[in-house]
Amino acid sequence: MFRVYTDLFYKDIEQKREFEERYIFLIRKTAENIHVKLRKNAKLVKLYSLIDSKIKRIHENFESSVSDFPKNFEKLLTLTPREIASVYVAYKKNENFRKTVDKELGMVYGVKNGKHFVLDFSKFSRNIAQFFTLPDNEKVININTCFYCNKTYINSYEIENSKKNQFDIDHFIPKSRCPLFSLSLYNFVPSCQVCNSRIKQAGEYYKKCNEEQLEMLFPSSENYKYMDYLRFRIIPKKNLYQQDSRSFSFSEMKDSFAIEFEKLDEKKSVLFEKEANAFDIKKRYEYHKKEFLAYIDKLRKYPDSYFLCYANIHGINEANNLNEAIFNKCFRNQERQIFQKIYNDIDSQIE
Repeated sequence: MFRVYTDLFYKDIEQKREFEERYIFLIRKTAENIHVKLRKNAKLVKLYSLIDSKIKRIHENFESSVSDFPKNFEKLLTLTPREIASVYVAYKKNENFRKTVDKELGMVYGVKNGKHFVLDFSKFSRNIAQFFTLPDNEKVININTCFYCNKTYINSYEIENSKKNQFDIDHFIPKSRCPLFSLSLYNFVPSCQVCNSRIKQAGEYYKKCNEEQLEMLFPSSENYKYMDYLRFRIIPKKNLYQQDSRSFSFSEMKDSFAIEFEKLDEKKSVLFEKEANAFDIKKRYEYHKKEFLAYIDKLRKYPDSYFLCYANIHGINEANNLNEAIFNKCFRNQERQIFQKIYNDIDSQIE
């Protein structure tokens, strides 16, 4: 729901470069310590060198027809969302290109003759998860909650000086669908286990998208703008109007309200609605509807006029402090809390 990286990240070229260099260093160091064989009886080679040579070979063969294909392994690691979208669309449409990629990045043998894919995420997964929790890297990440649902915190914690991660690394382009982007930094999405392992799995809610649309849906893309195109709305059902006209609490009448989406752009909103539907957002938020309605009750109890009157007596600063103490709007957004999106949308609806 919220872009993976901060606004500053996309504007600060130096910060972005340093972030990418740290990632390249991590993957290179890991891959150079892994040795593999193309065949059981073949000579062991460093995985990094093998991947690099394979990527260069594919690039030479398809440079003219797949212009965004990376020229080496390092470039593959830091392909932009637009470049990934471009190459992935070519991968789906160009059978010769797809077969070549799948063949080159197929199985190899490990030291003990166990087979695994050339770009085997499991060989790097622990280091990659830790990479996202490094202090320098946490500064550029825009989310504290699952990207897809915004209802579960994603964080790390320490046990006996060892960091444990309470989140999954999802591949936006599933590695089972296209192994090419298994280690591409901007294909990673910090997410909760429910969204990644139980709901999304290898699903593609963007199947029929063109390059431009796919890039818009990329969680790490600067052009990802769920906020601008889709808004939560809590709307009354017909039976609400049959209730007694006396004062009532919305939270006590949760069955009289429905959570819906308001499309803010006729064409683009449909793309983000596909994302929301793929993760059953409305159904999963239904359980928490009473919380949202209680928040609306609070907004009804303390309208703007209440704080204007309070400010006339105690001053504007005290009125603002009281408003924050009641609604936690600044804290919610600064700390990027769970349900940040729907609460912000309720605020805009009431205002």
